[in-house]
Amino acid sequence: MDLIIYAIAGFLQGIVEWIPLSSQGVVSYFLVNMGYEFSKAIDVSLFLHAGTMLAVISYFKKDVKKMVYPKNPQDFNLLRFILISVFFSLLIGSPVYFILKSYSFDFSSANIFIGAMLFITGGLQMIRKKFSAKKIDSKVSVADSIISGSSQGFSVIPGISRSGITIFAFLLRGFTPEYSMKLSFLMSVPVVLAESVYLAIFEGFAFRIEYLIGGAVAFFVGRMTIGLFLKIAKKIDFSVFCILLGALSIVSTMF
Repeated sequence: MDLIIYAIAGFLQGIVEWIPLSSQGVVSYFLVNMGYEFSKAIDVSLFLHAGTMLAVISYFKKDVKKMVYPKNPQDFNLLRFILISVFFSLLIGSPVYFILKSYSFDFSSANIFIGAMLFITGGLQMIRKKFSAKKIDSKVSVADSIISGSSQGFSVIPGISRSGITIFAFLLRGFTPEYSMKLSFLMSVPVVLAESVYLAIFEGFAFRIEYLIGGAVAFFVGRMTIGLFLKIAKKIDFSVFCILLGALSIVSTMF
């Protein structure tokens, strides 16, 4: 039964990761309602990002290569951005993760918490429409890196969309939606890698077939859907979807 549940979770991760709807929130909501503890749902949803991380590397391979082998000032600027943003992501995200894990959430409180965070994500989507781009594929400053990296750290919270909150930060800094989306996914790679290594070594995720299957499904589904859903995410306002899903998560505790 676990194999089927984790395969479904991987399928959800492979689709929802590319839209500002919080894949971690969706996957955690699914697992909690399948009877898993909230802390376990957090870990599984984080680990499944390893699959979509590989899809990001495959899809943005040219940009990833520039990160690894910088050759010109623009490449070095991208590398600097990645290093600074990752540092602040881990600086913020690590304590938030362990604080969440330290609390005991029952079924109702877990669903209410996820629902509340989805409301916040929906609100950010509504606000970001008011921003106008001033920077077009320009250099990313140290301030841009710190702000976007810190915002990514809070996406460890189920219901806070990683792409949603980081794109919001980039738009706030004046970047175009297209460039914001690219930067958002590129900066996720090292952080997801760090999360996956931690869960694999310290939580035993590398030695359980169900987790590996879930990650594999996330990769294959994610790689097949990333191009389509990134285009959809540019055209559709997902704020209403976030709020409706948040309401569903909260209402589900009443039955």
